[in-house]
Amino acid sequence: MDFKKIDSQVIFQGHIMDVVVDQIRFENGVEAQREVAVHASAAAVVPVTAEGKIIMVRQYRYAVEEDTLEIPAGLLEPGEDPLEGAKRELEEEIGQKPLHMEHLFRFYSSPGFTTEALDVYLCDSMSPSHQHLDVDEFIEIQEVTPAEAMHMIADGRIVDGKTVAAISYYVARTKEV
Repeated sequence: MDFKKIDSQVIFQGHIMDVVVDQIRFENGVEAQREVAVHASAAAVVPVTAEGKIIMVRQYRYAVEEDTLEIPAGLLEPGEDPLEGAKRELEEEIGQKPLHMEHLFRFYSSPGFTTEALDVYLCDSMSPSHQHLDVDEFIEIQEVTPAEAMHMIADGRIVDGKTVAAISYYVARTKEV
């Protein structure tokens, strides 16, 4: 259905996102308000060791007040290519320099209210490097098999959306479903 934006106001400006409230009118004359979190895009990586284990990071997430187990990921710098951002995040978070990266898919984290898009990559060849954590970043590295990761999704130990999507895709792909 077509619509026309009648008004738009930025009601919050933050470091990683702005909140915009738009008034819109649909072609049938109905008016509505939409709140949009204009959010920076991100890149995420499924790093797989030579032994077939997925390297994950456990970190405290303030918004949900709990530790989460996730694949390495992070926000892109303004104008940064997603592949370069994925490489940077891999080295920063797990101390591995990627030797081979493959784009798996792109998705919107929650298109009902945010513009955040994530590009997900597979890294199946790495060389040791050094972590470069932010001063407020506290990460524990954990390696799991794909089967263990799927069990952790099923029993609620992995609840991060990008991680659930990426691991599920990777496992389905490796089984050639």
